[in-house]
Amino acid sequence: MAALGWLSLVALQVLVRGVLFFKGQRSQGATAVLWGLGFAVLLWAGVEAVRIVTGTRARLFALVAGAAIALFVYLRGAGPENPPAGQPGVYQRRLLRRWRKALAPGIPYEPYSGETRELAEARAELRHGDQGAALYSLRDADRVAVSQRKLEELLEVQQLVRGLVDTTTGKTKRAATRLAEKIEEQLDSFPPEALAAAGAGAHRSDGLARATHARAPQPAAAGERTQPTSHELSEARDAIEEGELTTALYALREARRVAVAQRKLDELLEVRDLARDLYRQSSGRTLDKSRRLLAEIDLDLGAFAGA
Repeated sequence: MAALGWLSLVALQVLVRGVLFFKGQRSQGATAVLWGLGFAVLLWAGVEAVRIVTGTRARLFALVAGAAIALFVYLRGAGPENPPAGQPGVYQRRLLRRWRKALAPGIPYEPYSGETRELAEARAELRHGDQGAALYSLRDADRVAVSQRKLEELLEVQQLVRGLVDTTTGKTKRAATRLAEKIEEQLDSFPPEALAAAGAGAHRSDGLARATHARAPQPAAAGERTQPTSHELSEARDAIEEGELTTALYALREARRVAVAQRKLDELLEVRDLARDLYRQSSGRTLDKSRRLLAEIDLDLGAFAGA
């Protein structure tokens, strides 16, 4: 039994190294499954050796315990420190949305109008009341409309997103609000004559004025530093206020890289202030990573001073 346990640990080490070596398989889920299998074999060998339970019961106990360990490693391991799109559960929620789409009634046939598939899916999801999936499809529709320079579709996406802002709450509402502000900025890239021909000038004047007013920095008093309002900094502020410290840490890393690359001292100082707030609220790995981020920002500020 001791030899079997030793061989299982060696096999686990080889498998983990194989997962880390092959970049395509290097994922939190694959690593968690390997840890679960290794511990299941170890537990089975252990209970067989001490004769607590034997036979089928020992194997069932090892499988259940290994599955529980794999789930714990997946949910509480290094995955929560990943960017928001790579955290545990994101893939499963996306897969669940696909299953719901497959089970839901299909999109009724409509004559081809030139619109993209993503926009049609967003309308169907809104009719079914699946607001989270609709927001995901509207993001795709926004990217397609901007890349293909389809102004009418972008205006349709804007209208649907505004409806989500008015009818949702919580994280979905905040994400829809950020998407609405992004669309307002994207509409500025279209020629004024095209906006006027589409009837978008008067339609979006109030919304654009409100968004511009909300994004415009307030006048600073003498000697006071203005507060930058880039997308990454706004996301970090919102995440800190909501207690989503991992998301705030990821946004601050991105904001630091942008500020250093573009040589924007005001933004880098704001990143430092937010990183200090994050450090005060953090614990565990987030505390260590926020401390390292502050050290990197201090080095960047020293480079600015030297320049």
